[in-house]
Amino acid sequence: MLKTLNSRIRPYSTLQVSGDKVQRIISQIPIPKPQNAISSKEIVPSRTILEKAFSQARSQKKLCISSTNFLALVDQYIEATQEPESASEKLAQWHQNVLEQFDNNLEDIALVSKLLDTISRNKVMSLALYKVAADKGSHEGAFRLAKKLLEEGKRESDAFSIITYLANNSHPDSMIYKAQAYMVSKQYHIRAHGIELLKQAAESSPQASFMLGEAYRKTSVIGQDMEEAKRWHVRAAKGGVPASYFVLGNLLSKGLGTKDKKPDLPGALKMFELGAAAGHAESQYNAGMCYLLGTGTTKNVDMAVDYLVLAAAQKFPVALLNLGKLFLEGAEVQRRVRRGRNYLNIAKECTKGVGDGFIGQQADMVLEKYAHLKDERECVIL
Repeated sequence: MLKTLNSRIRPYSTLQVSGDKVQRIISQIPIPKPQNAISSKEIVPSRTILEKAFSQARSQKKLCISSTNFLALVDQYIEATQEPESASEKLAQWHQNVLEQFDNNLEDIALVSKLLDTISRNKVMSLALYKVAADKGSHEGAFRLAKKLLEEGKRESDAFSIITYLANNSHPDSMIYKAQAYMVSKQYHIRAHGIELLKQAAESSPQASFMLGEAYRKTSVIGQDMEEAKRWHVRAAKGGVPASYFVLGNLLSKGLGTKDKKPDLPGALKMFELGAAAGHAESQYNAGMCYLLGTGTTKNVDMAVDYLVLAAAQKFPVALLNLGKLFLEGAEVQRRVRRGRNYLNIAKECTKGVGDGFIGQQADMVLEKYAHLKDERECVIL
């Protein structure tokens, strides 16, 4: 997909686009609306979930709209899209209502759009909010609209014009988008240009720092440099990218990027635990296995199970598999037959039709081996 994107975006790489032209393009894009009738629950699954999302947003900044007023906008949006004949007029009024309710705060509109995107089954209202923000000059709204056009294969020239303008004006996600396309090129100088774009984006984007870390960690992009990989991943981790803790842990466990080139197992565990605390499933799994095997620390089965349960709660297949084995074998923990079978069955379900089927095969082997054991009565909450 990215290779195709590379060939599509390159003709626009030197394009000079004015802000006036971009705003004309955006003004011609209609407010997104659902293809079929939708309910409010498709946009906001529950008020509780919305309240939690708003609470999380308020931990970053004070929002200028209440959840109650936002739910009213959801209802207005749904009503405006129910009758095709009057949809355009009603959506234009809704557009104005959004600006009034948000007190013309484009940053808040973009922030709530992003939150809505994470909790909605139907993303159309999130995109409609981005359109409102883009009409008033929001770079984030414009970027999201351009991406949607590209995903739908519509107005490609306009979409790339928008992204090029935003990238030229230091919009981090737009620079990342272009960089991703460049870095799969077969030509080194184009990949190098992608790296430079990422470095510019990394001034304000931890995700760009993560991508730089991965680019230097792998040999296929710009040439392997473990010191640079470590430096960028440290920066990304400090910026709030949990996956970088996982990568740093793996580097330390293999002696890559360490001063003496020797594995630093306690240091690796520390990184995994930091990633685990930030909710990263692979870090939770690795921390659990470190405690289970006594790698870089004293063996502690209780701690191991605690971390593996966290990863299993996120449906991480290998954590589910290992917990199932632990509880059915009963060698390291008290045997819990029903719980063990539950974990193994979920592992099978999570990996059904995915990959080579190894997890499912292993789960079946363990289930068959302990098929003679009787279930005990037990409530299992995963």
